[in-house]
Amino acid sequence: MMRKRFSDRKLVIGTLVLLIIEVTWLLMHLQMIPNPFRTATPRMEQQPAGYVVKSQHELRKRGLNSLVWENSESNDTLYYFDSVLTLSQSSATLYLHEQTEVHLSENTLVTIEPQTMAQDSQIRLKFTRGDLRARNPYASTKIESKEWSLSLNQGSEVSLRQTGSDDFEVEVLKGNLEFQKDSKTSALAESQVLKIEDNKISETLKIEKDLKFQGPDYQRIYSFQDEAKIPLTWKGQAEKIQIVPLGEEKVVKTLEPGQSAENLDLRPGKYTLRLLKDGKVSEAKEIEVWKAPTLHLLAPFPRDRVRTQENISFIWSYMPEAREYKFVITDNRTGQIVEKRVKDNAIDFNFLDEADVQWKVIGIDADGFEIPSPYANQIFPRHEIFSAPKLLDPKLRAPASKKKPKPDSSNLRPRSSLFTWILHNLISSAEAQSKKNSADYEAVFAWEPVSGADIYTIEISDSADFRSPKLSKQVKRTEFIWSGFSLGTYYWRVAAGSSKGRMGLFSEPAKVQLEKLPETASNNDGVLIRKKPELEKKRDPVVTKTEVIFNNAPATQFDEKRFEEKTVLATDDQRQLKDTYLLSWTPVWTGWTLNGENELKAKLNGSTQGAAHFQTEQLLSQERSYFVDVFYAQYKWQATDELTYPFQEDQSYTDFKTQILFGDNRSSLLRGGVLQTLPYIERSDLEKVEIKTALAIGPSVYVTGANSERAKSGHSLAVVAGSQVFGLSTQHHWRFLFYKGDSTSLSIGVRAQGDLVFHDRSFSGGWSGGLSLGFEH
Repeated sequence: MMRKRFSDRKLVIGTLVLLIIEVTWLLMHLQMIPNPFRTATPRMEQQPAGYVVKSQHELRKRGLNSLVWENSESNDTLYYFDSVLTLSQSSATLYLHEQTEVHLSENTLVTIEPQTMAQDSQIRLKFTRGDLRARNPYASTKIESKEWSLSLNQGSEVSLRQTGSDDFEVEVLKGNLEFQKDSKTSALAESQVLKIEDNKISETLKIEKDLKFQGPDYQRIYSFQDEAKIPLTWKGQAEKIQIVPLGEEKVVKTLEPGQSAENLDLRPGKYTLRLLKDGKVSEAKEIEVWKAPTLHLLAPFPRDRVRTQENISFIWSYMPEAREYKFVITDNRTGQIVEKRVKDNAIDFNFLDEADVQWKVIGIDADGFEIPSPYANQIFPRHEIFSAPKLLDPKLRAPASKKKPKPDSSNLRPRSSLFTWILHNLISSAEAQSKKNSADYEAVFAWEPVSGADIYTIEISDSADFRSPKLSKQVKRTEFIWSGFSLGTYYWRVAAGSSKGRMGLFSEPAKVQLEKLPETASNNDGVLIRKKPELEKKRDPVVTKTEVIFNNAPATQFDEKRFEEKTVLATDDQRQLKDTYLLSWTPVWTGWTLNGENELKAKLNGSTQGAAHFQTEQLLSQERSYFVDVFYAQYKWQATDELTYPFQEDQSYTDFKTQILFGDNRSSLLRGGVLQTLPYIERSDLEKVEIKTALAIGPSVYVTGANSERAKSGHSLAVVAGSQVFGLSTQHHWRFLFYKGDSTSLSIGVRAQGDLVFHDRSFSGGWSGGLSLGFEH
């Protein structure tokens, strides 16, 4: 027996060592830890070509010998052969050799080409897609695409933008340039616009000076809505407005005679607008609509009272998109506005007089455009102000203890399951809580009195910032009784006041957990939870007289069916998995094909270093048992073809599936339900998709396959539905017990899963699979 236990221990230790080696190898393969066995390749020496003047949001660059896009920021050095990429809601300005300046709009990709021997001062850019503006005061510049090139003379300024998959627009803002394709050259002068369709010249337009948009030629507008309303005005008689979204087909809107203003509803993106009349066009007006980031006001809280003649600290959340902040105070009575600009996300401010004011913070991005504040907080500066009340912690006496009877050992099962015990307690706790009704309880909030105060304001909020309190009430006592509340976590605070209008400071917010009703009156984070007194008054009197109890007792009934013996003998046909536990570790590889609206298609693949798979089956009776199967994995997905999807970022997806099934012990078929996550695709911008997850539920069936002494298998099929999603899901696993001890067995196997997901007009299909290594008990 000792030798067998020693042998079992050696097998377990050896399995763990193999598992550690496999994990280490996988992490080195994914380059998550250094690989000492990989030979290093010397990096090519590169010549500096310039640097990044400024960048907004996410700017990426990739060197000649690199396959990885790196984050880039202002003042970063750029080298020849570097590729520079701006992502959605991003922009950058580059300063290259001979003071050449290049501005890149969002979703733009260029490569800095090396100088040639014949023209060692010429700036060369390879343009792949997007929107750029270049000016070269001291050197000629050449911009090349796959099909054509632009040669700018020294001192020129040009705007180049993509208007379709193979359509482009070139506008000469200053100087002149040459368009070259297939050894053919076309000259373009200042104030001319060259239209390129299917990589061929379609027309050349003249800019009409008397037709012009009013306001700046370049705007960036931040919006909290899905669409931003953009007001436009112009001078001159225009017939149409041409709207060109970056990388998409143009839209032409016809104007009424004499019209000189229009409102456009634009979604986030980059737009080029022109006025059209008699074959002539106006200068371009460029508008960027960006989704505004949310800035949170942290202190003071809404409706706070503050003392005058004191420095009050105003604090708000840090916003990475903001270069600086504009702090704005508005007097509600006089309309007077005070503005101060600061670099940090805090400022001290002193109120000299009493007032009712609102404060907000506006962000200023790297290009000087304003990021609006989503809301403003109202506060009340006052000269003479009550101090904050102290919130009380109720003193309660402990309930009388009751001795619990000892359990009768004869009624206990000889072999109890840990999992069954946990499940039983969870269900019992949930049933006991569901029998209680929060309407039968009340919460008592209490605080100490403040000298001179005759009223108090209490606020209760389900969020810590008190922006939208669930309750705000004035009371005359130093306590408040709250009824009809929903179970949850709350924050509360109290301020003193007087009926003559004098205000007081709010106390520091206190957190209270009202998530669970107590068995008896209790102290819960400073709040007393008790049953309503009127419920105790309505209780029926307790009958204690013996004769009354026996007279009202129901007649006894004899039911022979209750005494019928039901005995089922175990046979070889019964399933072998009984009172067992299976826990396995599974490295998984996955691949998905995603099909969305507007012919959007994408292929992604990914992997996870490990996924947890848990199974157990427990006896409910001699005839029935229940089966639980839980699987969890965290995948990291990336586009299969990076050249086709250069803007696509890596995506993360959580795969979670829980099945609870019931079945006959003599049958291999189990029925029940499944709760799982489903992935679906949504377009986040022009060249990028985002993977989101939805929670779905539905019926499922599970069939046990081979159940010999060593080989076991299982297969399930589920139909699930969630919010705007519908899916079919199937999973299969096979395992072989290569070691079988007295109570613990080790197994190796294969796990596979397939999913088909429908979301609105898009559908996705994917698979995942991998080896599994686990143990059974």
